[in-house]
Amino acid sequence: MQPGAHITNTDDRNSLLMGVPRLSRWGVIASLVRRDYAVQFAGTSLGIVWVLARYVFQIALFYVIFGYVLQAALPEKADALTRAGEGDYLSYLLGAMCLWLPLSEMLLRSCGILSENRALIRRTSVGMHGFLWVPVVQAWLHYTLIFAAVSAIGLVRGTLSAGAPLAFLAGLAILLSFAGWAFILARVSVLLRDVSPLMELVLQIVFWSTPIVYAVGPDLLWLFGWNPLYPLISLHRMLLFESDWPFRTLTEMPGLLLLAGLALPAFTLSARRLAHLVVDHL
Repeated sequence: MQPGAHITNTDDRNSLLMGVPRLSRWGVIASLVRRDYAVQFAGTSLGIVWVLARYVFQIALFYVIFGYVLQAALPEKADALTRAGEGDYLSYLLGAMCLWLPLSEMLLRSCGILSENRALIRRTSVGMHGFLWVPVVQAWLHYTLIFAAVSAIGLVRGTLSAGAPLAFLAGLAILLSFAGWAFILARVSVLLRDVSPLMELVLQIVFWSTPIVYAVGPDLLWLFGWNPLYPLISLHRMLLFESDWPFRTLTEMPGLLLLAGLALPAFTLSARRLAHLVVDHL
């Protein structure tokens, strides 16, 4: 190819990125991540620190409402809602929000990553694959930021578990395990513009149907076991702050098993069928 020539076929652009050595490929993705941050925080003085500030504000808001306001207004009911045998509500809240915030942001950001960079994808040889990884890498960075802050709080309070390093690795792995679903959302959102607002609604439903800011007793385990996020959130919380593990067998986690069973066919369909459909719409 002559210098300065444009690549007009999106498949060719994608194949170029896939053919790049792995280290160089991650370098390209890192450049795209920096560019995306530059666009998001253009003109701000704090930059990515605003992400941490937003996370801390959300956690503080829930802690004040559930840990103080409801506790003062309805002490008996609030105690059951916020503790349920867990004891330390702040640790319970931090252990879940630390994972939920970057995960939900990754899924929502994926809905617009291809559409917002449509022109750049057409003009350059990067292709879709590089942009698909931008929300995932950003989620890892945001998770690292909030994990450091949460760990510092736990260390000062004396509640941080010795398994905190395992919690960090587990959190990164959980985010990576949802990367495939983020890729699907990114591709579908190019075809259907309603995906992004719909995803905002879905994430709200998932948030309030998952014991993140509230606790549930063993009598409701059969119901919340259908939520695939509950076991993952509980695992992260248990490793970070040594909280109770609510499940005894895999059969008590049907939602997680169902999600794992759907993952491979969904990712295969996305990679083979959706990718070709998206090419025609970019």
